Amino acid sequence: MSQFQFVGRYSIYNLDLTVVDANGLVTDADSLPSASMRHYANDTVVFTRSTVKIATGVYRLVLSSVETSDAGLYYVLWTYNLSAIPQEYRSDIEIPTTLSSQFEALSDGYRAIVEQTWDRFEDLFDSAVGGPHLREYTQSNFGRERLAGLLRIAIGKLNTASQPHQSYSIEDNNFPFASWGALLEQALYVETVRHLMRSYVEQPDPQGINVARLDRTSYYQRWQSILSVEQSALDGMLDHFKIASMNLGRAGVLVAGGAYGNFTRTVPPGRPRHRPPFGSW
Repeated sequence: MSQFQFVGRYSIYNLDLTVVDANGLVTDADSLPSASMRHYANDTVVFTRSTVKIATGVYRLVLSSVETSDAGLYYVLWTYNLSAIPQEYRSDIEIPTTLSSQFEALSDGYRAIVEQTWDRFEDLFDSAVGGPHLREYTQSNFGRERLAGLLRIAIGKLNTASQPHQSYSIEDNNFPFASWGALLEQALYVETVRHLMRSYVEQPDPQGINVARLDRTSYYQRWQSILSVEQSALDGMLDHFKIASMNLGRAGVLVAGGAYGNFTRTVPPGRPRHRPPFGSW
């Protein structure tokens, strides 16, 4: 769920609170805030303890691997006084049922890409817990961890989709997020849609049964129609990315001995091309 902060299972995790006064200025609380971790469903208290000050107006609660060992939805209630007036704040957190080793290993930049892409899937209405219908099955691992695995595939395809070949990788953390983060997010989104299509390809089609049911056998075609739209958007972004990587953002001429080259690109961004579309192999 988008309002829940993702906390890896069995992880040691820092939750920070920044205190801001009525004028929007970061300021210290009267004393160290207290934090209480509770179950989201029934308000059962897991623990209550004081926090640690790490900077002016910034306080930290460190969750241990024992406290993140039980999967579920929780919230942390922060309580403190500001100018002798009682204040409180709430942080909702999600601890997944499966381990998140791939996601936990990502740098902050790549984690942000996964989170932004996941936000585009998790508010789908087909699942009671948020996201596509696949999340309903206990054996399904669809979530941020799955997207973290698909991110490696998306980066590999960006590197090899067309000239020039590039060498971005998760391990080196060398992707230019500030300039091209939107491209990588779109590439991961398209790769995730393709994963959903593979997942829905074996939805059964009951024969000889005349009962009311939710028919998901057409989900493959529905996601395919979304893929077509998103693929077109990605192709246009990819054109700009590759052109910029070759420093061909501007037309150039060679005047010694004649004029060479073109003043315009031969394939405008988004125009169908002879090469296969990104993500089709």
